[in-house]
Amino acid sequence: MIDRFHTLATKTLTQFSYYSVNVTSASEVSSIIELAVSNLRIPLRGVVTAAGISGEVDAVDYAPDDFRRLLDVNVTGTFLVVQAAAKVMLQHGLGGSVVLVASMSGSAANKVGFTLLSRFQACQNKHIRVYRNQRS
Repeated sequence: MIDRFHTLATKTLTQFSYYSVNVTSASEVSSIIELAVSNLRIPLRGVVTAAGISGEVDAVDYAPDDFRRLLDVNVTGTFLVVQAAAKVMLQHGLGGSVVLVASMSGSAANKVGFTLLSRFQACQNKHIRVYRNQRS
């Protein structure tokens, strides 16, 4: 799949980068954003978040520690990526866009966290636009 993006980027004379990171670690997220920005030809103008996990069991059988992990990755992880990218975009003074992609996968927590995060981010700074894409 990543090869297809590289091929498309080459054909369209654009740049494509993919980075894997532990989104629950603020320091790792900040480091990877800095690395990504250092490889750009132009200032960072947007970020897409799509990290997420889901449980494969019914809610009544979901272990509390597994649920905490789900929230940590899906909600806190998204927040950390958006926060780090927004800081960079604001440093450049150009603003930018954030796209939040989430799968509900039957999790009300994802929906609540996702909605609150998008509203919080949208209200914080008028120079950064937040777009949401929720899939059920």
